Amino acid sequence: MAVEAPEGEAFEVNGSRGQLARVVGNLLDNAQRHAGTSVAVSVAADGRGVRVEVRDDGDGVPEEERERIFERFVRLDDARSRTTAAPVSASPSPGTSPPATAGR
Repeated sequence: MAVEAPEGEAFEVNGSRGQLARVVGNLLDNAQRHAGTSVAVSVAADGRGVRVEVRDDGDGVPEEERERIFERFVRLDDARSRTTAAPVSASPSPGTSPPATAGR
């Protein structure tokens, strides 16, 4: 996994440490699960807050499903068992959908 962040720059995000860790953890888990060979993470200030991008080289989320992935407990693969699958979070391939962003 490649991580890119400006050297020596610190970022502050207001919110629940546990919930922010869970969101980022879910994004990374899903990216690793669906990646072909690589996952890249970047962190940067974007003028409105802090932008965290998680990208992988997998197939991406089908365009018609992209809004649904932000609904609570959504699984895009109906064949997956409730006991073996975690809720789906965003794990887009490069160029397929906007990256997840954590605001200040």
